[in-house]
Amino acid sequence: MDDQQSDKNYEKIFDLIQEEIKKWLIKYPIKKLEDLLNEMAKNVKEKANLSKIEGYITLINLYCNKDGNETIGCGYHIKTRLYSNDKVIECHSDTQNSPYKIECISYNSKSFELSDSLYFIQGIKNSILDIYDILKPGVLNNLGNQYIDISAVVSMDPNKPIKKNPEIIKDIDAFRYNNGIFNIEMTWHFDDPKIYVV
Repeated sequence: MDDQQSDKNYEKIFDLIQEEIKKWLIKYPIKKLEDLLNEMAKNVKEKANLSKIEGYITLINLYCNKDGNETIGCGYHIKTRLYSNDKVIECHSDTQNSPYKIECISYNSKSFELSDSLYFIQGIKNSILDIYDILKPGVLNNLGNQYIDISAVVSMDPNKPIKKNPEIIKDIDAFRYNNGIFNIEMTWHFDDPKIYVV
């Protein structure tokens, strides 16, 4: 009886340690994503000749599969809305309509392509996949014939106070990170491959 209780206690301690390690590891791809989106916002600010960016919200959707021993392949849709005073600029990129390009429409209806679009697209995709891989180790390498659909809503508001200890919440099919200024909400689910047949 005591041995069973002792084993359960060790399992709980081991699980707690594993969770703390994941929280520590996950901070790197989160910081990388934050830096990428901030750099992207800076580029938009320069291209659109704005005085400052007051915040942004970015929607990211990845639909990925892995064929045998090949690396994981992902279709994507990325849309970001940036705010500056009363001006709004929208930028988007997706696999079908604008692969490898991030196209923006400014408040005065002028459109422009973002410099280094591919760098931002690859960085955003890789950061989201890295976050997921830390949360669910090994899943991306063993998808079989399934597709995984990962969605993320990322926002930044520099006017909010930064939290000393960021909020990190992990569920079976969801994840949330909030440090006050930078916020990520991620969800995921698996789909039948027939859904993605064109």
